[in-house]
Amino acid sequence: MGVDSSKENKPTSREIFVKRLYQHRMEKGYSLQDLADISNVSKSMISKIERREVQPTIDTAMRLAEGLGTTLSELVKFEQYSHVVKRSADEHDVVFDEKENVKRIILTPIFSDSSTVIHRVLLPGHSNLGSFPPHHEGVKEYVLMLKGRLNVKVGDEEHSLRAGDTLYYEAHFTHSMWNPGSALADYIVVIERR
Repeated sequence: MGVDSSKENKPTSREIFVKRLYQHRMEKGYSLQDLADISNVSKSMISKIERREVQPTIDTAMRLAEGLGTTLSELVKFEQYSHVVKRSADEHDVVFDEKENVKRIILTPIFSDSSTVIHRVLLPGHSNLGSFPPHHEGVKEYVLMLKGRLNVKVGDEEHSLRAGDTLYYEAHFTHSMWNPGSALADYIVVIERR
C-alpha cells in the first residue's frame, strides 16, 4: 500500500497507517491477539505490519481498521479542520495496493471526527476485493458506478452494477465486491458513519 504525492518529506500513507494502527491498538488496550481475533487477521501478520516487515493489502488494512472501530481513511490521513477545504486533483491521497493492482483515491478530507468518507475505486478486470467483515451497526455504504461492471454481495443478496447504477446498503453485514468483466471498474464508494 503506497501513496502518490508530490510533496517532499511527507510521510507515506503506509507510515501513517502503521503508526496509527499501533496507537489505536494501544488506546483500545488490545493485545496483538485481541486485534487478531476481532479483525480476522493473524497475530503474526499484525506484528509484521507494525514492525514494517510487510505491507498490508487493502483488504487486510480495512479489516484491521474495522477491528479498531475506525476506517482505513482515518488510519491513513487526518487533516486540520477548516470550514471549507478545496483539494486539487493532484492533492488527493491515492492508496495503491500493488498486490491486487487496486487504486483507491480518497476524495474527502479526513478530520478526526469525520462521519462520511468518499473513495473512488479503480478495480481492474476480473479482480476480486474479497469479503469485508461487517461494519458496526449504523454504518451505511453507497456505490455509484462510473464505468465498467461490479458485482456486490451484501449478506446473501447479490447485485450486478453497470455504469450509472447506484446501490445503498447497511454495511453491518458481510459484503464483498468483484469485477466480473474484463474492463476496468471505476466507481465511487461513500461510507457514512453515525
